[in-house]
Amino acid sequence: MKKWITSAMETLEACLGPVFHEINELDWKQSLSPKKERLMQHLSAFANHPGGGVLVFGIDDQTAMPNGIQQDEAAVIVGQIANLGRDTLEPPVAIDHAIVEFHNASLLFVRIKRARQSLYICG
Repeated sequence: MKKWITSAMETLEACLGPVFHEINELDWKQSLSPKKERLMQHLSAFANHPGGGVLVFGIDDQTAMPNGIQQDEAAVIVGQIANLGRDTLEPPVAIDHAIVEFHNASLLFVRIKRARQSLYICG
């Protein structure tokens, strides 16, 4: 398993309990929001943050319970994030991703790498 995934899983575990909270380096969602502007803001913020950040999909937004995500939905999410990172941010944002079992649920982890220079939303 890649080092960033292990680190993201440990961070997620800490954020989910006992009182769940999100932090600057990690954000979770049940699925991809249709609000592309909000997703571009997440990508930009993570890419401008020291060390980048991780989006985790398959976790209930309200309860912070891992519900999991289907393989086909994960593929759509990765494609949309990659397209937004390439087409709407300058310079383009690099991502990495993996589907990982976490508390008996398949979660999609998407790592947004830190940009070499400050970036901005161009689209």
